[in-house]
Amino acid sequence: MSGDAEQNYFADGMTEDILTDLSDVPGLSVAAKSSSQIYRGAQMSAAQISQEIGVRYLLEGSVRKSGNHVRISAQLTDTHTNRLEWAERYGRRLDNVFELQSEISKAIVGALKLNLTSNLNVTDKRTTSNVEAYQYYLRGHILLQDGSQRSIQLAYNLFGQAVALDPEYALAYTGQAESSARLVLHYDVDRSLQDEALEKCNIALKLQPDLAEAFSSRGNIQLFFRNFNKARDDIEKAISISPNLAVAHFHMGQYHLNTSGGIAEAYNSYKRAFELDQNLNYGMMVETCLHGLDRPEELISIGQKILKISLRNFSLNPHDFAAIHMIAFAYNDLGETEKAKHWAKIASSFNLEDGRLTYNMACLHSVMGSIDEALSMLEKTLNLTCNELKVRFMKYTDPDLELVRQDPRFDELLERFGYNFKPRKPLRKSTVD
Repeated sequence: MSGDAEQNYFADGMTEDILTDLSDVPGLSVAAKSSSQIYRGAQMSAAQISQEIGVRYLLEGSVRKSGNHVRISAQLTDTHTNRLEWAERYGRRLDNVFELQSEISKAIVGALKLNLTSNLNVTDKRTTSNVEAYQYYLRGHILLQDGSQRSIQLAYNLFGQAVALDPEYALAYTGQAESSARLVLHYDVDRSLQDEALEKCNIALKLQPDLAEAFSSRGNIQLFFRNFNKARDDIEKAISISPNLAVAHFHMGQYHLNTSGGIAEAYNSYKRAFELDQNLNYGMMVETCLHGLDRPEELISIGQKILKISLRNFSLNPHDFAAIHMIAFAYNDLGETEKAKHWAKIASSFNLEDGRLTYNMACLHSVMGSIDEALSMLEKTLNLTCNELKVRFMKYTDPDLELVRQDPRFDELLERFGYNFKPRKPLRKSTVD
């Protein structure tokens, strides 16, 4: 409510931390931030929103940040009875924001008459007491979700500023590691970033040995080194510490796609990640696996869900490439070919000078059967910033590219860019039903 859109990161961070606190309460199921944030500013009743998300209680609030002060109002509504269960206003100095988050979480648990058996101390969980470092972390966390090379690099720098302010900020080291991992995976960057990312995770775990995010990130990075047993152990550890950490289930999906687990087990992990957090990147990998598994009924069900989320995201931000791209994907999976082509054309109108975007467009054109367009986008991806890890994924793994891989021009394209891989057995589709 500050009137400054640049301050949205602070409200998002407050929201996510309070949701994380509440998710740790036994017996309390909490919808992910991505499930609820699309309703920000929506002209809908609490009952309508709760029905769409599938919850009984709705927590609403506002944040006004000015200088070193923050004002927060919050209210909890039982949408079944339309009864206001709890409401409060807070005005605090910014350096007390961690205690404030914990106080709000405890008040909500009290209003729900739940037994508080877990410690809701945000300061301990967030591993810093430095408010300025915390704000740099929040900014970096928001930028990291954008996914473009520029945003990931900016996020890395912001996490670095958080570390400079608080050298014991474990979560900020993890943010640096995750940023480096995404740069290595999607772009042609110095591969020494792999070693650096692993080191950042180790520092984070030395500072906070039970930090699930650090285990998850380290497991993902171990995949780059093809240390598959270590990767599995780290990701399983992350899930055991924090079963509702969506990114850990997503990384487990990555593990299965790169090992003998196959597409079916990868699908189970991606699906769990998407259930916990309706992040379109997670949804895209669910669809990708279903393309490889040939499960049309499930594909329709997931496609309908993704279409609804994507259309809502697009209504809030018509410049959201991920939403537009996934609208096209969903319409194609639902058999509405002309609509899929229409939205693919809109996605193609973006300034596609980022290798991650061009690769996603190549996948879209491939599943739509537009092989010429898919090859064109793959060539652009290779011309922009691509590395051997990504090319191997194109060649052997990505189910979305199954059609384009059958075209002899695909191997010719890779050879033209110096990639001449030996034939390998295709990724196993199904181990469990």
